[in-house]
Amino acid sequence: MWDLEALKSEYKKHVPEVLFEHNLRVTKLAGELAEKFGADRDRAEVAGLVHDIAFPRDEELVPLAEQYGVRITPVERNAPILLHGPVGAHLITKFLGLSDEDICEAVRWHTTGRENASELEKIVFLADKMDVTSDDDGHLSEIKEALEESLDKAVLVCVNQIIPYQLQQGFALHPDLVAMRNEIILKSKVK
Repeated sequence: MWDLEALKSEYKKHVPEVLFEHNLRVTKLAGELAEKFGADRDRAEVAGLVHDIAFPRDEELVPLAEQYGVRITPVERNAPILLHGPVGAHLITKFLGLSDEDICEAVRWHTTGRENASELEKIVFLADKMDVTSDDDGHLSEIKEALEESLDKAVLVCVNQIIPYQLQQGFALHPDLVAMRNEIILKSKVK
């Protein structure tokens, strides 16, 4: 479907080396999670690789979002780095020729998540967070343990770790992150 090695070579031109290394780890982890949960491994690896294409453009994120017609929430206007997913979904098409809707949506939502997230979106969201999560406080172990139960359980554990950190730092909570959390909780209570 995609030549991952060729894509890596092209993508590497758009991000700093340290970010590229993170993207390679997310690629591997997203592929492993896709295999574990029966999702499309190729799409997971591609989305894992390219998810941060807009991250280095922090000063340009608001103007690019406006240019691409991305709805900007007050939370995103206050913390423009949250726009690197929605902007990235456009940049992977422009710079890498990737127009697969599932991959674009996984890139778009990898930072905040959303209600009704697809399995691929959850995989890329989780792989990204797992790569930057230290296990000094046991958080990564908690996520890995939850993965033995389900993808939703692992996403919920991860989000439940993110929210206290954001509150402690005085950050506003992104409404899509809260909506994703609520949906998973409510879905589990219905069963």
